[in-house]
Amino acid sequence: MINWKEIGKERQDKYESKINEWNNTVMNYSEGLLNFRGRVEIKTDDWGVRIALLSEHCDRPITLSDDRPITLSASWEILSVSENGMSAAYVNWSLWLD
Repeated sequence: MINWKEIGKERQDKYESKINEWNNTVMNYSEGLLNFRGRVEIKTDDWGVRIALLSEHCDRPITLSDDRPITLSASWEILSVSENGMSAAYVNWSLWLD
């Protein structure tokens, strides 16, 4: 049987410091038909990551048509991390550096 909690802890130990290095950087965001570029505010904890995507030109959140800010989250168990970015399975978002 797969121990998802153990897998999540292993990913947290392996990637948390790398992900926190991307805090306050400008990243590209993609989810379905949405594509934006903005500054990310990243917070990590034992559950996973929580990210607010802010406009590249000011410190206001990028909003959708109904004025909700774009916020992203993923548990460690579904997060994939590469050298220049990360993505989340099942929720289909990705962030990457140029």
